[in-house]
Amino acid sequence: MTSGRLQRFGRRPPTVRVAHGTSEAHFQEVILAVQLINDSLPTRWKIRLSDDRVAAPRSAETRPRTGEIVITFAPPARWAVDGCEKALGCAFPWSYESGEINAAHIWVDHTALLERSARLSTIIHEILHALGRHHPDPYEFRDTIMKVPGYENSGFILYQLDRDALFAVYDRLSPGTLPSAIYAELGPWERTSDVVLAYLTVPGADITFGAFHRNGLIQPWANGATPDVWLEDNHALQGAATWSGRMLGFTPRTEVVAARTDMTVRLASLEGNISFTSMEKWRAGAAPGALGTGTRWGDGDLRYPIKVYGSAFSRLYHSGDDGEIQGSFFGPAHEGIGGTLRRDDL
Repeated sequence: MTSGRLQRFGRRPPTVRVAHGTSEAHFQEVILAVQLINDSLPTRWKIRLSDDRVAAPRSAETRPRTGEIVITFAPPARWAVDGCEKALGCAFPWSYESGEINAAHIWVDHTALLERSARLSTIIHEILHALGRHHPDPYEFRDTIMKVPGYENSGFILYQLDRDALFAVYDRLSPGTLPSAIYAELGPWERTSDVVLAYLTVPGADITFGAFHRNGLIQPWANGATPDVWLEDNHALQGAATWSGRMLGFTPRTEVVAARTDMTVRLASLEGNISFTSMEKWRAGAAPGALGTGTRWGDGDLRYPIKVYGSAFSRLYHSGDDGEIQGSFFGPAHEGIGGTLRRDDL
């Protein structure tokens, strides 16, 4: 809220860009941050991401292009904005006279945020500022990434309150809505969810993953303790390494889908492949059973080339089936993997 009215980013989703000089590892963190936020946004209002780099702002008067959010990784001494002293991140939104945000600059102090989870939480926190969220009362709203500091939560990153707020603002509510009108505009709000959930225990870490459906939105997630070093620095692995497990998810009609999952990475190139085979589905509301107990989903398999960046991986777009892949390695020595697969039908 600002001036008593609901504030949000324009009527079209923004495009996120990073400044020249951003490392590939930090760009991958921005990709993951955008994807995590998009998981909570309606299908027709997803943030776009461009790999075209732009110049970092030189002063507070340097305005980004309309419709863009520009992220710069730099120590505070190089931030072209006042009022963010001692902060680990800072967002400076530009807005129309109506109060709708139409562009924003974001700065992240990567020199102070040495842990990937802390940088990721800070990136998300600042993007949510650019989308119109503000710091809440820390005593009334304790479970939100928007509390200060916003990087304490290294678990699911976004709390349920953050997810619900994003979905409500960009699916149910109109720009400039008064507090007294929110209840009427919001309409019925579901109190229950359909959830598929899995646990994987590896030495030194527990990994959880799954998806849930609520208020017409399906959100996938994966969570676990991150490795001590990047995959390329794990000298216990040589040649190629393979991880095997299972995928769980929903169709748009909330039919449960499961599949066998195998991922192989060639350590020399940090490239490889991930496959989902024996793909089956069960009716909405039913729990997934053992392999062979459901009906075939699609043609039964999906395959993607992938590339590893530090302790994360994503698909290479030059070939493979339709869909987006984002994932991370979990466990102190990369014992496990977890991630998300997103398609129009899955």
